[in-house]
Amino acid sequence: MGVLMEYLKKKLGSAHADPSAARVDAGLPLGIKIGSLVSIDPAPLTIAAQAGLVVTGFDGKQAVAAWGKINFSGLIIHRFYFEDGEHMLQFIADTSGKLTEDPMLYMLYQEIFPSSKNEWSNWLANPDKKGDTGFIGFESFNLFDLKKKSKKPVAVYAREWPPGSKAQQVQPEELLERLYTAPTQPATPVRQQAMLYGRSVEKPKGFPDGIDAPNEFVWLSASEYPSGAVVQMYVGTPVPQEAISVVMS
Repeated sequence: MGVLMEYLKKKLGSAHADPSAARVDAGLPLGIKIGSLVSIDPAPLTIAAQAGLVVTGFDGKQAVAAWGKINFSGLIIHRFYFEDGEHMLQFIADTSGKLTEDPMLYMLYQEIFPSSKNEWSNWLANPDKKGDTGFIGFESFNLFDLKKKSKKPVAVYAREWPPGSKAQQVQPEELLERLYTAPTQPATPVRQQAMLYGRSVEKPKGFPDGIDAPNEFVWLSASEYPSGAVVQMYVGTPVPQEAISVVMS
């Protein structure tokens, strides 16, 4: 269980719903709300596993424990965090509410808690300072197997932002996620210094005709929750909108 779910448990334990207040989660993608029961067809994730991606499956039906909203470059990022504490479903929409790309299913891969300024400097750098580098914003990111102590990464991802940049180090994107844990409660601000990384894989032998190997992404961020700061790694892959069903809203 990650930092978010630990925070959610504390938050929900002290929350007092106001039945007369308007819900903040109306009109969201696919009609999903806080508390909605969502099912995801396992086929896209089975294909992802066959292609050698790191992201793992979404089990059965799960309730949405929280909704996060981020305004980014004229778009709105909607994030639905599930009760298992591991998976998050992301939609990106324009200001009219129209989705601009396939939804992404992310899995929380790892959380790291730097305990000193020196440890934080491994993750966050000042690109204006010559030779200063940090993992968040570096030109590539290596993902290691958490169960093995091998120095060889299981996957290497290239930086996605800013598009076309060839700089070795760039500033992370500074984002504010407004996190809603109850439909009638105020948002909790979560500040992030984030970067998106991605990779493509070759189509495996014997892969079905007409199906391309999916891409995989890493959302890497230094996130500031009310309970403290943490480095979070989410690994994800696109899933078709038709693979997502809202069983109960």
